Amino acid sequence: MFGPRQGHGLLRTAFLSILGAFVLAVFAGGANGTAQDSGSIRAREILRRTGVQGGLIVHLGCGDGRLTAELRANSSYVVHALDRDPENVARARKHIRSLGLYGPVSVEQCNGKSLPYASNLINLVVSETSASGGSIPMAEIMRVLCPGGIAYTNQDGRWVKQTKPFPDEIGEWNHYLNGPDNNAVAADRRAGPPRRLQWKSDPAWCRSHNGVSSSILLVLSAGGRLFSIIDEGLTGQPGLPDLWTLVARDAFNGTLLWKKPLTGRRSQKSLVAVEDKLYMAPGRGEPLTILDAATGGMLRTVKDTEGADEIIYIDDLVILHRPGAKRSKDRQDDSIMALDSDSGELLWRAQSKHLVPHSLAAADGRLCYHDGEQVVCLDLRNGERLWRAESKAAKRGNLLMIYRGVVFFAAPGGLQAYAADTGEHLWKGPAVNARLSLFGAGGLVWISDIQEQGRTHLWSPQPVIANGHDPRTGQIKRTVTVPRLVTPGHHIRCYQAKATERYLMLPKRGIEFIDLEGDNHMRTDWLRGPCGHGIVPANGLVYVPPHQCFCHPGVKVTGFNAVSAEMIPPARERQRLQRGPAYGQIENRKSKIENLSDWPTYRHDAKRSGRAGCDLPVNLERLWEHKFERATTQPVVADGRIVVAEEDTHTVFCLDAESGQQLWQYTTGGRVDSAPTLYRSLVLFGSTDGSVYCLRASDGELIWRFQAAPDERRIVIHGQLESAWPVHGSVLVQDGVAYCTAGRSSYLDGGIWIYALDPQTGKVPHERRLEGPVPDVTQQAGRPFDMEGAKSDLLVSDGTDLYMFFRRFTPDLQEKQTPRITKLGDRQVSTHLMSNAGFLDKTWFDRNYWTYGDRWPGFYFSYNAPKSGQLLVFDEHRTYGVQVFTGRQGHSPRFWPGTDGYELFADTNASQMVLRPTAIGREKGDGFSSTLPRKWSEQVPVRVRAMVLAGQYLYIAGPPDIVDKDDPMAAFEGRLGGRLWVVSASDGEKLAEYELDHPPVLDGMIAAQERLYIAVTDGRLICMGRQ
Repeated sequence: MFGPRQGHGLLRTAFLSILGAFVLAVFAGGANGTAQDSGSIRAREILRRTGVQGGLIVHLGCGDGRLTAELRANSSYVVHALDRDPENVARARKHIRSLGLYGPVSVEQCNGKSLPYASNLINLVVSETSASGGSIPMAEIMRVLCPGGIAYTNQDGRWVKQTKPFPDEIGEWNHYLNGPDNNAVAADRRAGPPRRLQWKSDPAWCRSHNGVSSSILLVLSAGGRLFSIIDEGLTGQPGLPDLWTLVARDAFNGTLLWKKPLTGRRSQKSLVAVEDKLYMAPGRGEPLTILDAATGGMLRTVKDTEGADEIIYIDDLVILHRPGAKRSKDRQDDSIMALDSDSGELLWRAQSKHLVPHSLAAADGRLCYHDGEQVVCLDLRNGERLWRAESKAAKRGNLLMIYRGVVFFAAPGGLQAYAADTGEHLWKGPAVNARLSLFGAGGLVWISDIQEQGRTHLWSPQPVIANGHDPRTGQIKRTVTVPRLVTPGHHIRCYQAKATERYLMLPKRGIEFIDLEGDNHMRTDWLRGPCGHGIVPANGLVYVPPHQCFCHPGVKVTGFNAVSAEMIPPARERQRLQRGPAYGQIENRKSKIENLSDWPTYRHDAKRSGRAGCDLPVNLERLWEHKFERATTQPVVADGRIVVAEEDTHTVFCLDAESGQQLWQYTTGGRVDSAPTLYRSLVLFGSTDGSVYCLRASDGELIWRFQAAPDERRIVIHGQLESAWPVHGSVLVQDGVAYCTAGRSSYLDGGIWIYALDPQTGKVPHERRLEGPVPDVTQQAGRPFDMEGAKSDLLVSDGTDLYMFFRRFTPDLQEKQTPRITKLGDRQVSTHLMSNAGFLDKTWFDRNYWTYGDRWPGFYFSYNAPKSGQLLVFDEHRTYGVQVFTGRQGHSPRFWPGTDGYELFADTNASQMVLRPTAIGREKGDGFSSTLPRKWSEQVPVRVRAMVLAGQYLYIAGPPDIVDKDDPMAAFEGRLGGRLWVVSASDGEKLAEYELDHPPVLDGMIAAQERLYIAVTDGRLICMGRQ
């Protein structure tokens, strides 16, 4: 049988090619594929015949949506349907919504000629050609299928199954360091410098940089699935319990397949993924467990394996290391065991001294490890010792790798090379930086060198040199030098580099790609892996789990991302402005006076102040509530109407503000992630389907739709289909012009587009594209803590100019410079509201914050700064906010929940952020301080997640600050309800308190027309005011 690295890809390709041809013949001519039963084939039969177990299904020709809905057999499926007939789309949406499934199951109209998906994305395409009213070419279907994906099509009344083979150019990642030989090199020729996003999932951040282990322990891939061990505990709160979880996703689209809670953190070599099985050492005192990779179900446990902490798989053997009960220099107390991978039968056992962590490796019939004093080699077949070689081990970072019949050990005094068959010492090489690692690729052993400067003010660019050594002689056969590949300053990341046969992927500031076969070297400082683990190249993609760093704010991408090196195809010609039935039927209200007591847009106005234009009473009565299916965005109110978006069901609702009765609803092709904007009888909003919508406010009829995305390409984001170029829900309107963005990062998918639109017509007077800038790594070394580039966020105004993070634009979208002030990337801007993580980041990661002022904060903390915190509101004179992280632990701000409460404060707007002389240019120092004392500050026992300033009162709401020792997550998960406080804006005195059954959604409270509206986490919208 082939080993897990050398042969599985080829074997799988050949097998699937044969299988595809076989099933094509069977279903084209078999009795089960007749025209009589084609219309009655239901979801279970389709899934049984195709063998698809979870993932992304596309249904072409959805009809009434019944089969579409049934294809979501359980939560491991995401289903997207397409139909040319708009009436079918409407019927299908209605049916799916009636089942409470809309979102994970969704429907859109299509052109019937091409498919709006990224390549290699979909697990199953079900095509009912007669129902879809069009003809999608099979080549187009095969393009969007992922390797191993299946097309199940109705061809002339017969159901035909075709399987897309796994290409030879992509590889898996079965062990912590890829293979049993500890050579962290993927057999993958497609993974490389990223150009586009394939999928994104949670978490957005690791939990913290300090006080808790890195949240990502391990990422593996096998059989088209991705497996991660993740701490899903609360972000930004390292004092709360860990929630270690084994998570399985589809490798090509990120669909969540299953989760399995774990008892605690474990070794990074405690899990191996091979084909359709997982071999796991669950934890102390627990035996080896074999899981079904498709479902997470337990297949068996293996007795007498309790306490194993490292596993490798090779040649149908499972090799375990089990540490002994006592550790001493002389005791041979550790066990190494070889088991049959199918039966679990013990084949042999060997005793050893304490095994150096991660040193266990196997290849070419040999099993090697380091016992703290020497390299030891055993016969893989029987466990007999073949040879040993004395070599000191370092305190940490001991790399042992087998490649081309040679055992390499990175000893403190330099690399040692031994013949695997005899133990003969072959050569000694240079010292190896454990984080830069060593790699066997292209027949050579590659060693890289980066001059590390650490935390110093000396930012001197240095070249990167990678030498390829002959494995048996050590002779340098090839040298690759890239003059400005790495950004100077700071330190090499604290995780091990990875590689493919073509690229070394080094961990200096982000990912540094060294091309071993050409000159496609590249630096991606805007993309970074997490501490302790880093990235994984596999399946033609680079998987980048979430990190815990705040370098390059406003540019660096967050979340769990899968990125592709695939070239971006040219956009297809299409009509981007669609006129709806209500086009041209809206009266011109330009001369009419707007009601100042309305709340017509996200956070009330273009400045995003959070300040209402009306007063509210202290004594509030609940007037009405409206229950939605899911939690909603912040609502908006104008002209007696409330408009709110149910984000995950892609739907905008309009209610009567007086009674809460629903007036109309409108469903788009993707999420609506933030509050719509009401403007002169219009409802304007963006959708993650890549479009901007304008509806008539009176009845929800479409006036126009502008396709802001440059092309139709869907990818999977947090378990749903979205455009590669989403548009945020909240469209900013200023001086009669609507502004929005389409895109995610200036470095992905061709960049970000910014548009100025005429609200009445949808026409585009101005647009701008932000792309790159892609560095020339032969000339430009970059900066360690800030960089040029952009990522998308809600736009905010200073009253004239528009901002997206530190990027500044005039009303006609000309860019203005924001000059740097110090070397850590703070910039001079005009006074406006800012967030270094984005206004829609809901996590409260401990290095993120909002601030109101005239200085983009760059790589500085603000827990001592004025007008800074996790949530802010402001008027002309004061800024009010909640500051969560008022303490410090190590390199990060810190908060201890359930102790002293949250700081609620008021600052005068005259107070400015300043840097003391000792803080200027100091990495992770004290950061900004204030020129003036606070007006007032109170510690409140409420985790303030929503805040409104209305007249002389401040309204705050959130869950209580309670951490029960028996149920520490109860308040954070909303099980203790919420608290609504009314506070005097003049001195912070509490004037009233109200109980809420559920806490508010983040920033989900507004005030309009003398009423308070609260969107809470169970999907209700609550209206409070005078009775």
